[in-house]
Amino acid sequence: MFNGINVAACTLSTRLRGLVAVGVSVVAAGAALLSAGCGSGVSTASQTLIKSVNAYVPASGADGSLVFFANTTYLTGLNLAFGTVGNSGGFVSIPSGVYSLTCSTLNTNPNKVVLSLPNQTFAGNNTAYTVIAAGQAGQTGTLQPQTLVLKDYVANQITLPSSTVAVRIVNLSLNPNPVGLYDTTSNNPTTAVASTTGSVPYYVGSVPTGYVAIPTASLINMAIVDSTAPKAALALSSGSNLNTNTLIAGDAYTLYIYGVPSSGSTPLGATWVQDYPAP
Repeated sequence: MFNGINVAACTLSTRLRGLVAVGVSVVAAGAALLSAGCGSGVSTASQTLIKSVNAYVPASGADGSLVFFANTTYLTGLNLAFGTVGNSGGFVSIPSGVYSLTCSTLNTNPNKVVLSLPNQTFAGNNTAYTVIAAGQAGQTGTLQPQTLVLKDYVANQITLPSSTVAVRIVNLSLNPNPVGLYDTTSNNPTTAVASTTGSVPYYVGSVPTGYVAIPTASLINMAIVDSTAPKAALALSSGSNLNTNTLIAGDAYTLYIYGVPSSGSTPLGATWVQDYPAP
């Protein structure tokens, strides 16, 4: 599922080899990749940092892997499987400006555009973004397939007292009710980690929780619950890192909750991704 927050350095040659392996034209891939590079950790007026998340639930039996594009620029380089973050959680740097975002498959010929979002402005100026493929194939309304764009944390966005981290929860899961992030005692959920984490609705069509300061001591031995039955922890995928990451005081993270409870191919998961400092 979602890769952890520690990021290995990405290189043009690595991503180009991967694209050749899946049959993309070397010339086209090279042209696209030359216009994007690994994030330096700083978003300037002329450059914008972007990372990508695939939380899109495909039709039953279908491959949900996607490649993210900003115009013709690859944001992911390779097919991004369900429940993963592009470039191991790292940012890609592209020139600031207006883009058409698309999420396409590379296992069909010609490539099939699954999701699109035209006229998206990436302004840079110390703002980084996350592009998300969300929703479920065949759904309409709230759960319809969509491309989402979130602004990530910037320095001093909120006050962080000593021994706290900035936390944002984005619920992209198909759990039928809002979910909560709870502390546990003897593996049993007890109380919400914070006042804002007790009931987090599905993100599309709702206002995100935003970042809140939470003591690092409160972010251990946690559980994801259905807000209508908060005394029982929901089962999470083996790829989740809910309780296996060390969250560093002064940094900012998003907890992505994604997938379908009791699903074999797109199981419910919960994973921390570092937003600041830009990995």
